[in-house]
Amino acid sequence: MSVIPLTIDTADRTVVDDAADFIISGRRIFIQDLDKAQLKISHDNKNSNVCYDLRVGPRYRGYRAGRMTTLTLKKGQRLTIPPRSAVIIRTKERLRLPTTMYGIVTPKVTLLQKGISNTFSKVDPGYDGPLLVTLFNLGKIARRLEYEEPFCGLTILEVAQGATAYRKQWPEL
Repeated sequence: MSVIPLTIDTADRTVVDDAADFIISGRRIFIQDLDKAQLKISHDNKNSNVCYDLRVGPRYRGYRAGRMTTLTLKKGQRLTIPPRSAVIIRTKERLRLPTTMYGIVTPKVTLLQKGISNTFSKVDPGYDGPLLVTLFNLGKIARRLEYEEPFCGLTILEVAQGATAYRKQWPEL
């Protein structure tokens, strides 16, 4: 396996934001609600193109009083993660991976420094939908995340021929 550089402005681009440019057996990942600024190439750009920061989406599920509650966020709103608790966040982005690619979801160091960590997750070849990512507040104080704030990273890997595609419906939140 090798890491796929994420590009949108080149002839051999690996990311598209128009579903018509996506082919299930191709070499491009489709990201709906893509933050193009993350993939722009410039001389002063300090971002790496081997990771895309997924953002807090419109829905999340928190654990309160022993039960799960699904809540909705809008622009300008924040979710609060109480100390020593977890939430499941649906990403702003919807992904479609071709059968030639596999994704991994990793924590952001800037949030780890604040005691916020997510589970290491996978995105199977052929996956189509938003991602659900469990986020933990390991600290002693409540932490807040804004709608559309980057909260975890997505890295795409190339897979060898013979990989089996994901064929299930993506999970609801």
